Amino acid sequence: MISFVRFATSWMDGASSKFSAISIAFVFRLVWLLAFFMYDLVVCFLFFHLLFQHVFSLLLEFFDEQAELFVPLLSLFDSC
Repeated sequence: MISFVRFATSWMDGASSKFSAISIAFVFRLVWLLAFFMYDLVVCFLFFHLLFQHVFSLLLEFFDEQAELFVPLLSLFDSC
């Protein structure tokens, strides 16, 4: 956090070139970590999306094949 504050104030103070290089390296690492984190989020989202889509399609296929077993249960709700 202190490095970020120094980086933010270095532009106003006219900091030395050494500190500017450190600041640029810090920003580069921060951007790289953010990009890696976003990549991780996208990959995890796609993986779980495809997994759940496959599971739900299997469940729908199962219930579609077994629909005649659930007809008596549906008639109970129709009487209400």
